[in-house]
This record gives sequence, C-alpha cells and structure tokens, in this order.
Amino acid sequence: MGPPRAAAQEGTPPASRDGGVSGEPAAGATPAPCDAPPGDEAAAHHIVRLQHWGGADARRIELVVRELLERQPVTVCTEPDTDVARNDLINGPPAAPPPAVARVFMALRARHIGLYVVDGPWDRVLERQVVLSRGAIDEVAREEIGHIVLTSVEALLQGRPIGRAREELAAAAPPPSRAAAAASRAPPSPRTSARRPPRRGAREIRRFALGPRYRVRASGLPVAHELGVALSWRATDWRLAPLIALRAEYVLGRVLRAPEVAVSVYELRAGVEAGARMDLARGWGAELLAGVAVQTTFVDPQAVEGSAFSPRGESSVTRAAATASLAAHWTIAPMFSLALGLDAVIDVVDVTYAVRAPTEDRTVADPWSVRPAAWVGLDARL
Repeated sequence: MGPPRAAAQEGTPPASRDGGVSGEPAAGATPAPCDAPPGDEAAAHHIVRLQHWGGADARRIELVVRELLERQPVTVCTEPDTDVARNDLINGPPAAPPPAVARVFMALRARHIGLYVVDGPWDRVLERQVVLSRGAIDEVAREEIGHIVLTSVEALLQGRPIGRAREELAAAAPPPSRAAAAASRAPPSPRTSARRPPRRGAREIRRFALGPRYRVRASGLPVAHELGVALSWRATDWRLAPLIALRAEYVLGRVLRAPEVAVSVYELRAGVEAGARMDLARGWGAELLAGVAVQTTFVDPQAVEGSAFSPRGESSVTRAAATASLAAHWTIAPMFSLALGLDAVIDVVDVTYAVRAPTEDRTVADPWSVRPAAWVGLDARL
C-alpha cells in the first residue's frame, strides 16, 4: 500500500449526527473549506482531517470525535475511507499535503485500534493503541479515542508539540517487509475469526453494571430514606440497547405518630425492570425502565405516654407494586459511571397504617399510592 491519501474528498462534507452530511465548522471556528489547497495558511490553523477504515463502528467513533471538537475553532473534514499502515504515516507522507492543524488516522486491528495524530507540518506523530475489551468497539473505546484526539488538537492549537518526531519513530521501529505490512493490514482469516471484533449484538459485547443507590422518597408522610443496589444487563452495544435491571431497597425505619398512638415502620422492596438505554454525547447516557416489585412493610406499634392504648407486637404486610424510572448516566472513568434519576413506586393495593384499639381502629397514616423519589448511584461495569 502506498502513502495514505491526504487529499480531501471533494464535495463530501463531514457526517452529521443523524447520518446525513454537514459542512458547518465547530462553534467559534473560522470557516475553512475542506478542499483548501496546499500552502493555505489560514486553513492550516482551522482544519482537522479525519481518516478511518469506514463502516458503522468507524462512523460512531467519528461522531464522538466531532462532538468533542464542537467547542474548538476547527472544521472536521473526513477523508476517503481506507486502511492505514503505520509505516506509511512515518516514512511516506505526501510531498504537498493539504493544509491541516491535525490529521487523525485510525486503523482497525484484531484486538485494538491504531490511532495516529499527525501535526500540520507532518513532523511529529502521536501514536496510541486503544485496546478493545472482548474484541468489541464499545462506548469506552469510542470515548478514549475521542479524548485523545481532543487533547492533541488542543495542544496543537496552543502551539505545543505532540507525540514524537517521525525520524525518532522510524529509528525506533524499522519498517517491516512488504509481506509483513500486507499481512498486518489483511483481515483475519476464517480460522482466526474468534479474534475479530464480533458483530453488533453478539454475546461478547453484552455488559453488566452493578452499583449502590441512595433514594429520597416522598409519600405524604415524613420523607423516607432508602438504601439499595441495582444490577443491570445491557443486551447489545447498539447506541439504543435493550436493558434489564434487578433492584433491591431497604427503607430506613421511621416513626409515624397520631393522637395517642405511634408506629415504627420500615420496608423491604425487590423488583425487576425492563426498558432501554441510549448513548448520548460525551460519555452521557439515558435509560427508561418500567417493572414490578414486591414490598414488605413491617409495622411495630409503640406505646405513647398518657395513652390507654396497649401495643400488641409487630406485624407485616406484603404487596405488589409497579415501578418506573428515568435516569441519566455520566461516564467518570473507563469502568465507572455516576447515575442520577427519578423513579416512582405505584401501589397495586392501597395501604393504610392503623392500629387496633379496644373500641375502634386508630389510623396513623395514609401514604400516597404513587410515591416519587430522586436518587443517586455509582455503577461499576462488569
């Protein structure tokens, strides 16, 4: 393979979020045409050229890169799809490359993505290998690539060097033979298909998330504080993916009072929910779930000073409920995300807290049938 094509694809503006095309530069950028000729100094400070192997996975990475560069004064120009050889970038740059502040090349390999950021004069190259977890191009890999590109472009816009000099890289790793270079770019054979990134939706890219939850719930009574845990299973790595979650909560005890009577109440709740999760920009995601739960309420009547009421011991009631939740997730580290959400527990059977007295039942509290809550959590991806 010869040197990578560095010329812009004439008349092909960059892809937009919805899969169409858009030639708009980033916010605050000086408009710079992607087909600017060599030597155009103005364009050389405002163009980032992006080249990858093509296909749906590469387009998703491109979308993340574009979103992260939105606030930079640059125009992202997509070059023609092609595979990239490392040695071509180091040893064979074009004699008169089109102007750019940065050139980003991505190459898909069996277990990693080769990422190369080349500066404007093609003097220095930042080289990174982004390892693919379970051989899949997931959200973590896309965000890692996007942030590497963002920090490199910021450095170049500020006049700071990136990576290593081409001559240094060439001396450190002599070019392999033509046969070896061709073999490194060739797709894996059917016999080694287990090492290839699996197709979207394959079992290898299904993921679990486990984490604690803290809720504050309103019910028409004193605010309830809940401690819980949630385990979710994301079926695919699609941007919009089915999601199943298991949840369990312990509602901390509280004392409810009425004239002459009082009860101590605490609850246990467990449920299952199903819904969907959508990946949004810059490490954010949203999920919507609905399900069913079983909750047991423990009521312990208490004596009140000066009252003729005599407590008879703890009792409990178990009932079914429906649940619904809406949450936002923010990736704060490759394996962890912060979750913020709203949810509601909807009683199937209305419940009233009351105690039996010698002459009549004494109602202590009548909670809402629909009890909303706000919650925060921390998820670890397994």
